[in-house]
Amino acid sequence: MRRLRLTIARDAVAFVVETGTRLLDLLDDLLSIDEQVLFPLAERHLAAGDWAAVREMEDGPGWSLIPAPPPWPTA
Repeated sequence: MRRLRLTIARDAVAFVVETGTRLLDLLDDLLSIDEQVLFPLAERHLAAGDWAAVREMEDGPGWSLIPAPPPWPTA
């Protein structure tokens, strides 16, 4: 994130795209770990009451998807 922020501040479009793409790939890998490792573990070890508590907290602070940002200017 820091590297991307610095690259944006320098207005280096090509490097912003490259750094942003790498960051998105890293985030995708992190989410894959969540889906492939953490969720199956939780499924095995959480009781029905635990899942009910998770469901009650869904609307609280946490992850949310945001709309795609506008394209970076090419000029």
